[in-house]
Amino acid sequence: MLVALNSVFQVLAFGLLGWFYLDLLPAWLGLGDGQHLDISMWKIALNVVIFLGVPLAAGFLTRRFGEKSLGRERYESGFLPKIGPFARYGLLFTIVILFALQGKTITSRPLNVVAANSTEGPRGRRRAALAVSGSLTGW
Repeated sequence: MLVALNSVFQVLAFGLLGWFYLDLLPAWLGLGDGQHLDISMWKIALNVVIFLGVPLAAGFLTRRFGEKSLGRERYESGFLPKIGPFARYGLLFTIVILFALQGKTITSRPLNVVAANSTEGPRGRRRAALAVSGSLTGW
C-alpha cells in the first residue's frame, strides 16, 4: 500500500517539484548565470506518468481482476509467485533502455559523465545546490 501511495504522490507532484528544483529555485538563488532549462512541468509529469503511472495502473488492474477471478488466497499463493520475477525483468529492461537511449552521448563524451560530478563553476554550484535542497526535502 505504501508503494502505491508513493507512486500516486510522485505522479501527481513530481512535475511540479521538478519545475521548482530545476527552474524556479536556481533562479531565486542566482545560480546558473541566467541559463534557463527549457523543460516544462508537463513534460516531466508525462515522463513520470509513463514510467510510474502505467506500471501502477497495470498492478492495480492485475490485483483487482486477479483477486476477483481467482480469489485472494489463490491469487496470492499461486499467481503472484509466478509473475513476481517479471517485475525484476521489467525494472532491468527499463534501466537497459534508459542507458541504451543515452549510450551514444555517454560514449561520445565520456568526460561529461566525470565532469557532471564536479562542483566547480556555475553549473557545478547549481548541481550542488539542487543536490543539497533535494537531500533536505527528501527528494
